[in-house]
Order: sequence, then C-alpha cells, then structure tokens
Amino acid sequence: MSNLSDLLPAGAGGKQVDFVASGALANGQTVALKTNGTVEVVSGQNESYGTAVSSGSDNSVYFSGCYNATTSRIIIIGRGPSSDVIYMIGTVSGNAITFLNGSNGTAIPPYSGVTTNFMGIASESNSAYVMFVTQEAENNNYGAAIAGLISGSSISWGSRYQFASVNVTQPIGISYDPDANRFLTLYQQTNQNGYAIVLQRTSGTNITSGNRVLFGSSEAPKYFGLSYDTAADKTLITWAKLTGSSGGARAAVASISGTTVTIGTVLNIPNSPGAAEMYTAQSALSYDPVLNKHLLLTQAYFSAGGNFNCGAVILSVSGAAVTGSGAPTAIVAAGGAKFLGAACVYHPASGLFAVGIINGSTGYLTAGTCNISTGTPVLSSLTTTSTVPVSNYALSSFLNTDIGNVAFVVKGTNNDAHTQMYAPASSNSSSFIGITDAAIANGASGSVTIKGGISSNVTSLTPNTTYYVQTNGTLSTGPTTVLAGKALSSTSINLDYTT
Repeated sequence: MSNLSDLLPAGAGGKQVDFVASGALANGQTVALKTNGTVEVVSGQNESYGTAVSSGSDNSVYFSGCYNATTSRIIIIGRGPSSDVIYMIGTVSGNAITFLNGSNGTAIPPYSGVTTNFMGIASESNSAYVMFVTQEAENNNYGAAIAGLISGSSISWGSRYQFASVNVTQPIGISYDPDANRFLTLYQQTNQNGYAIVLQRTSGTNITSGNRVLFGSSEAPKYFGLSYDTAADKTLITWAKLTGSSGGARAAVASISGTTVTIGTVLNIPNSPGAAEMYTAQSALSYDPVLNKHLLLTQAYFSAGGNFNCGAVILSVSGAAVTGSGAPTAIVAAGGAKFLGAACVYHPASGLFAVGIINGSTGYLTAGTCNISTGTPVLSSLTTTSTVPVSNYALSSFLNTDIGNVAFVVKGTNNDAHTQMYAPASSNSSSFIGITDAAIANGASGSVTIKGGISSNVTSLTPNTTYYVQTNGTLSTGPTTVLAGKALSSTSINLDYTT
C-alpha cells in the first residue's frame, strides 16, 4: 500500500493503522508514507548554500571537478601558477568545503610547468581512482589521459597515456560507465569532426583504449554533455553543432562493449520558434533515475524576448535510441538576463534537478531547481548564491553523493576557480500520513494515527488553531502546502483527511 485510498474507503474516519518503520521513529513523530508501504520520519532541509572557496588556480576557464564516494573527497582540477595543471582535494561538511592540500593546490607531475588547455575529470563509482583527460598544448594539442589514486589528502598519478595523436580542440568531455567499468571521452578534432573513445584503467594507474568512433561529422561539435542512464546501462551524449548559420543541438546514445563504443541514431533537437541562432554556449546534462529521463540545459534564442536565454529539453533513452520533448522550453523568462552558462545535477533528496545559471546582467551565479515531472521543465525562482563575480560560460557541477549537496565550480573574473556547495530545499512532508502512537524501532511494526483520526500524542498546541506540517516534520501555524489539521486541545489534534 502506498496511498491513503489503499487504507480507507473514501470519507472514512479510521484511527490507527500498523506500519513497518523505515528507520527508528519516536513517540508522537510525524511520519511519511513511502512507496513500499513503510513509514519514515518527516524530515527535510531549507535551501542553503556555503561560501565560495577559491580553488587556487589561475586562468581557470579550463577546469573540472568530480566527487569520489569511496574516499569522500571532492577533486577540482585547473590551470595553476606557472602553467601548472593543479588539483585541489577536499572534504565537505554541510555546505563548508575544506581543501586539504593548501590554497594553491598540487601540480599533476607530468604537467608541472607544461601548458594544457581543455581538461576534464571523472571518478570511478566503486574505487578510489579518478581519470583526468586534457589537451596538451605543448605537444601538438594531442589528447592525453592520466589515472590517479586518491589517498588521504593527495593523489598518486600514473604515467600519461596518449589517446589522440591529432590536434584536439574545444572542451573535452568525460564520464564513467559503472556497468562497463570504463570511461567514455568525447573530443573535437581540427577537421571539425567529433570523436568518442573508451578509456580503460587496466591495473593500478595503467590505461588502455579502444579505437575512436566518429560522430557529429563536420559539425564542429562542442559543449559535450554525458549522462549515464542506469535503466539502459548506456550513456546519453549531447553536443552543440557549431557549423552553419543556425547552429543546433544533437543527442545520441553511446553503448560500450569492452573498449568499443557504438553511437546510435542521432536526434536533431529542433530550434525554438523564430530562432535565428542557438546552442552556441556552454550546456549541461543530467539524469533522473526515478523518472528515467535526462535534462539538457542549453543556450537558445527566443524571439519573444529577442535574447539568448536558458532553454531546457527533456530526453528519454530506450535501448540505443533517444527521443526528446521537442524544441527547448525557456526556463529563464524571455527578455530576462542573458544566459551565460548553466550546470545541472539530479538531486535525489528533493527529486529535482539542482540548477546553476550565470546571470548575464549581474555577473553572479544563481541557483535553484528544475522540475520535469509534468513533462515540461519548470524552473524555481533563482537565488544569488555568491558575491564572487563570475566570468562567461565557465561553470561545472557534480553531486556529493554522501550528503546529497551539489558543488558548483565557477571561474571568477580574476581567472581563479571558486567552488561552492548548494543544497536545494527538500522534504518528504508531502507524503505525510499521520503521527505515531508510540516509539517504533527500525524494521518493527507499530501504530500510527492516520489522517482522519485524532492524535493525542502531541504537545504545546493552541486549541481551535489550524496547524501545518513543516519541512522538518514539526507542526506549526505557519502555512505550508501540507495541512495537518485543527488542534482540539494542547495535546490532541484532529488530523485533516481532505488533503
């Protein structure tokens, strides 16, 4: 049972029902009904964000970041002083970031004093290893990779592995496929073709790769998105087509077998009505494993406002095929601030996508959430999270899977990277079903007075006053979308059934 209608006929006034507790429940605890029929504590958090912390790098239009769940470490890479490629390794507590290897980071050995430009990093999901990819500006712009092992406050890096003996241009994309235990890398060559290649860490920090596979032929593909689909066990890839007068966006499914990647049929995402040009700025892609859909954020031109704003497209994977919701939906109001870059990460606690957007009018990072449950992307109001001025287009994000907060990495106007943690508002209060009649141990069955009944396990209420369930599970007169009921006395409440 997962709905109140499963428990009571319409209009019934049932009192107590026994449920199995998911987690220990206190006496008089507000509880929420889970989809598996158990109940849990009503809990949540308000929207919050931490202080933007300098990641110590210089000329950091080139940077990337990831989170390693095995070691509970965040990793930021970027260009440092003297053209070094540096990494910052840190921990997160709440929204506070502590970098463990100093304010200027540590050089990655093969690139100490050696210029590299475009770069990316991704983490394995079940080990302490990460994979770093870059364009070697002082080596004919070839593409190279290095695997690293995290230990405490440092990373032991292996030898560089050259995966592309061609001139690599534009940002490099990389993501990890946990099913294949491989990394997928995307890059553009100077011949304006895109290529996908599989990188495999064979043992320790040793790397091998398969043959590169062509995609986006003559489209000068750029601003790659990679999002692993857990239902299909495949990676959805997106890119901006930069050749021609009108631009465009593309999507396809990448399937990995061994070190071979196969690219499925390409989806051409249509332009917005009246669009003269679109998809020419940094974009973002992330996956919702509950709805089994991906959210693509990109720049799009909307004729109503005569401006480039943030557009959103919902994408779905079935086998090796991808379908989309059509032309981008404007999620930043037409005529509003010019869109200068976006990032998005699925946030499990809220069931929404955490979204970061650079406001072109103020030059600051703004953050909020995007809801795609209705089939149309809906953006919440945006909060300016930092007073650190941000430069155009340079924005990336990743999820801290241990505590569920999101890291945004941005380029400051003085060319240094800043990392900031953000926590969207989240709560299970909308699934409120009642109040426990006594304490219930985790996994045990116990009685709950459900909606439509009268609970006498409350305190400090004002009689004849309406109460609401708050985000954190407490009862208060402050209105929310979840009505609890009306107090009959200081210790009893008639739980509302109509909602």
